[in-house]
Amino acid sequence: MVAWMSLACHATNHAQSIMLPSFAEIPLWIRTAPPEETRVEIGIIHRADTNVRPLLRQGTESDFNGRHAYYVGNQLYAVRLHRGKWELGCAYGQADLFQGDQGAAQLFLETERGALNPNTAHGVQATLNRSAIHRWTLAYHDQTELREGMLRYRLALNWLVLQRVQVGDLAGQRRGDQFEGTLNLTTTRGLPPEAVDGRGVTLDMGCELVWKHGRAGVQVENLWSQLQIRQAQRIEARIRVNQPIPDADGFLRAPPFLEGRTQTIRVARRALPAVQGFLSGVWADTEAALLWRYDFEWVIGVGMKRGTLWGIVWLNRPTLQLGYTTARWNLTLRLDGLDTARLRHFGMALSMGLPLR
Repeated sequence: MVAWMSLACHATNHAQSIMLPSFAEIPLWIRTAPPEETRVEIGIIHRADTNVRPLLRQGTESDFNGRHAYYVGNQLYAVRLHRGKWELGCAYGQADLFQGDQGAAQLFLETERGALNPNTAHGVQATLNRSAIHRWTLAYHDQTELREGMLRYRLALNWLVLQRVQVGDLAGQRRGDQFEGTLNLTTTRGLPPEAVDGRGVTLDMGCELVWKHGRAGVQVENLWSQLQIRQAQRIEARIRVNQPIPDADGFLRAPPFLEGRTQTIRVARRALPAVQGFLSGVWADTEAALLWRYDFEWVIGVGMKRGTLWGIVWLNRPTLQLGYTTARWNLTLRLDGLDTARLRHFGMALSMGLPLR
């Protein structure tokens, strides 16, 4: 059996909402109104953010000095058919969210290096939230003329097939090379897809108000959701271990269980909403904007756009995002520096539209 540890929060929740793959790496602020022509759009999104260690340098960090540690990752591959005001889409994606307190991050780093400090003692709390899904989308967009501007809106209904879900928490006490604690984990890991039979429905909504000298918009993915899994494993156990071993999924293998149980359950959960918004002003050929988004915490940014080129500085997750956007092309890259040995924040998105004659 496996117990896991990675990055975590200060409180645990056995019924936490499930994080799903998101399109939020492409800011709502820079998306152009879709043309009425019939076209196919192909897109890819990759992102990874952490404050624990460089993304590409495993085992190089020895200490974590923050209070709240996290890793959030997102991969999404999508194809959409646009025809008039309607849109059909299909996508495959994976989402990962690990959170932890200082003790969780410190134990994770020492385990990666293979050198547990025998002179330390601290509490450990961690949560895990992962999913892999296929998504089919039916969306409708339109606009309404107002007295002093225009209101654009988009509604999307998504049908999901859940390939993998893992949510849970770990809490305990670490003393030197010993860890003892409790594990609560709901997982489909190791079960055949036909046994899991995960299904879900989510509703997305977005709107944008346009006036003479500015714009404002908000988008909520998973505004309403219902996710159900016919069969998953529920693991509840007390564990003690002195040789945690990391595996490729970010777990720490930690036998043996001192006591506990594994049972097969049905799961009904909600999806974690992903929110983003902006407020912008236009002067001559330049647009400046204040932006915000929420994945598991709020992130604020300021942006500047001129023609097809734009940039955003994200403040409390310090990164620079640059992009090129037209009616048919969208390319964006987000980094916290050019030194790959120190890179902790990375995001990229590429999409292109192909007209159908």
